[in-house]
Amino acid sequence: MITLLSRYQIGQRVRTDGPQTHLQKSGTPTMGGGLILVAMGLGTFLWADLSNRFVWILLATTLGFGLIVSTTTT
Repeated sequence: MITLLSRYQIGQRVRTDGPQTHLQKSGTPTMGGGLILVAMGLGTFLWADLSNRFVWILLATTLGFGLIVSTTTT
């Protein structure tokens, strides 16, 4: 996943009105949250009780918020 994100240059944007030391972080791949969401989704599908509707609600809500955050920050 890290190689894929680096290849497509999916990186963090740094605002210019912040500290000047943060400008060196520009282009750093933002992958921590995505990696956590993938791991959580796979773990849920492997070990959760998929017949329980609350598992599906929790999974959809978590992945939905992850999608919202990832589209607004990249």
